[in-house]
Amino acid sequence: MGQGRHCGILIISAATLNASGFYRCFLSASEVFTHGTYLQVYKPLEKTIQLSESVKNGILTAEGVLLLLCVLLPSVTLLFKGLDLDHCAAYDQIVHQQERGPYEDVGNNEDIQLEQP
Repeated sequence: MGQGRHCGILIISAATLNASGFYRCFLSASEVFTHGTYLQVYKPLEKTIQLSESVKNGILTAEGVLLLLCVLLPSVTLLFKGLDLDHCAAYDQIVHQQERGPYEDVGNNEDIQLEQP
């Protein structure tokens, strides 16, 4: 410790809800009050559902299995159904666009009537 300094420890072993509040210490040697500290005592939380650890582990396992099924079932059905690209409308649109090309040749369209100036 430094010169003239003294540290102390305050231990509260059994605090009640009424013990909440602001506490300051009086240093008798220098006749000064400390800045103080606030003590907040909380009521312990009570369990709403009394479950043993084995029951909790069983619930977590069941949730994991259900999550796995929610992921696997749609993918398995798609796998067995197969992606038949002949029946896919988006694929047909892509194929037709590639056959015609990205641009249309307007010079070969003879049935278009242009306005006369």
